Order: sequence, then C-alpha cells, then structure tokens
Amino acid sequence: MRQAREFCDDLMAKSGSARPLLAPLTEWKSAVNEGLQPHLQAIRKLQELSASVKPCILLIENDVAQKNLLETYPGGANYDLEWASTAEAALRMLSRRMPDLIILDSNLPDSSGLELLQKIKSSKSCQSIPVIVVSSHSERSVVIDAIRFGAKSYIVKPIDPASLLKRVAAVLKI
Repeated sequence: MRQAREFCDDLMAKSGSARPLLAPLTEWKSAVNEGLQPHLQAIRKLQELSASVKPCILLIENDVAQKNLLETYPGGANYDLEWASTAEAALRMLSRRMPDLIILDSNLPDSSGLELLQKIKSSKSCQSIPVIVVSSHSERSVVIDAIRFGAKSYIVKPIDPASLLKRVAAVLKI
C-alpha cells in the first residue's frame, strides 16, 4: 500500500497533474460503455419480457372441481394453468409443451398417479420438471413412494388453495 502511494506521489510530482495520465483510461471507459449499451438494452428487454411470462403448471387431475378451485383462487391467475384429466392426456400434453411444474393427482381414471410419475421421471425430456403429488392417501408408504419416484412435494386432500399456491411458489422458487 505504501509503495502504491509513493508511486502515485512520484507520478504527480513528475507530471504536475493526474489528468494527462487518466485520459487514456477515460477514453477506454467510454469505449467499453458504448460497446456494452446494445447488450444492456437487450438484457433490459429480456427482463421486461420474463416479468410478463407466467410459469406454466400442468394440473393432472380428473376432478373438475379441484381444477376450478385452483383456477379461480386469487393467486392462481399468476400461473398459466394447463389441465389433463387422464394420464394419457397428460402424456400427450407433455409431448407438445414442457410445463414449469406438474401437480399430479395420485388417483387417475386410467392410471395410478405414481405410475405416471415414474413415466414422467424416466423421460429425459421431462425428468427435470418438478412434480407435486396430491392425494387423498396419507399412508406413509404412499408418501415415501411418491418422494422416491421423484416428487418434490406431497399434499394430502382436501386441498387448501392458499397452502398449495405457497408450495407451488416454493417449488418454483418464485
């Protein structure tokens, strides 16, 4: 630190002013700022766009009342909700669009929700999608299986929409 001060004092004594020494640095700073402006503008536009995009949730639930509850609850409007009432419909939807989160009922008319969870998690294109399993079963073994098969969370019915939306936000880290 002392050597740096002595160096600066020596330069000041020789030149009488630091201004001539700073001119190249000032020019360099201006050139860098000019070069970065288009990139910074692009970043700002991307931030604006990302703020307007809602996370997509695929609700795999055969009970229309549960779907309507989530759709109409305040806070549910913060998400783009896609709905599938069967495992087959869910798999078709997943082949067309990757949601940010899946809420999966454990009892579907054409498959066990846990079987569907295993299929989803075994697919390379879907394995990173977080899944919240919703079920009327509270048995420990079912909960453990759901987590073991890749669920991020498990909620026992009846669903409290406020709690579910808090869990969704936590899983999506919003």
